[in-house]
Amino acid sequence: MDLFTPCVPADRLHPNFKHVAFEAAAEDRAVLNAWADGFVDRDGKFVVEFQTTFNSSFWELYLFAVLKELRQNVDMSVSAPDFSVIGPPWDFGLEATIASHAAGARPEWSATARDLLDLKDRSPIVLEATIRLANSLTSKYKKYREEYARLDHVRRRPFVLAVAPFEQPLGRVQNTQAIMQTLYGATATPYEVVSGEGEDEWVLTGGEFIPIPFVTKATGAEIPLGLFRNRRMQGVSAVVFSSTATWGKVRALSGDPNPDVYFEFLRANSHGPQPTHGIMSKAKYEETLLDGLCVFHNPDATYPLAWKVFQAPRVTQVTWSSGHQEPFVESEHGVLLQRTVITTRKDPTS
Repeated sequence: MDLFTPCVPADRLHPNFKHVAFEAAAEDRAVLNAWADGFVDRDGKFVVEFQTTFNSSFWELYLFAVLKELRQNVDMSVSAPDFSVIGPPWDFGLEATIASHAAGARPEWSATARDLLDLKDRSPIVLEATIRLANSLTSKYKKYREEYARLDHVRRRPFVLAVAPFEQPLGRVQNTQAIMQTLYGATATPYEVVSGEGEDEWVLTGGEFIPIPFVTKATGAEIPLGLFRNRRMQGVSAVVFSSTATWGKVRALSGDPNPDVYFEFLRANSHGPQPTHGIMSKAKYEETLLDGLCVFHNPDATYPLAWKVFQAPRVTQVTWSSGHQEPFVESEHGVLLQRTVITTRKDPTS
């Protein structure tokens, strides 16, 4: 499958594809080719979609690479859902989707270095992400009930939705706050940026999880949250999510020797109240394919997904504990929370 030779007119090429095909290092494209190894273009449209809409196809390739990394056996002969995993030891279906920008809003690819430097308050980003994630997941659930649930290879098996946030220029700073409140209807701010002595400091604010039953759009419309509460979405066994499966993931895994590339990151710290914040050159920085991947389980699922499916280093798994009214989290020290790639001779790229 030739991902990078343009097969549509230049004016139809997506801005992200143009960057990847014509500006990125050859080592970066090699990462994507490795992700795509073994992938079957079942409807003959994947390459066109990769070149014209990009983000959903990028996310699908990443998920395929994850399933290969986890040694899951994917049946590429079926056209829907996106991935049908067959056992032993388990079978499940996985459908990919993304949260995209609203009509008239700035797309994610328009992010600039100035946007990041001017960021003082994450709450508008988390709000927009919550609205767009809820919209994407409810739309896919409707399709599951109307189409996928009737398929023999889907019926009576766990079904997983995988969603990635591409809904706004700085969507990557939402971490898991938006998806947590979308699925469980509660949140605790994982960290905030506060002004220190001449510099910003990353500070964790812990405490009890706060119920958030809905968020309000600019129009005044209320979006109900807690999709995994009160048996509202029993057909979905889990949601796979990552705010770090961006172009920065490719840059982190790439063998590009460019000495001007640096990574700024936040990592979970199980030894104290503050996450680890640092900046490293690419030569010293380490990140895995699975780093930052999160799996949110539905406690009310008709067919639960076994936790062992995604149990691997750097993967975080979450479910809701009704007894304690808070999430139960299985994670590890050093898990990636957020990452920005900085090329010193150019603007930040992801």
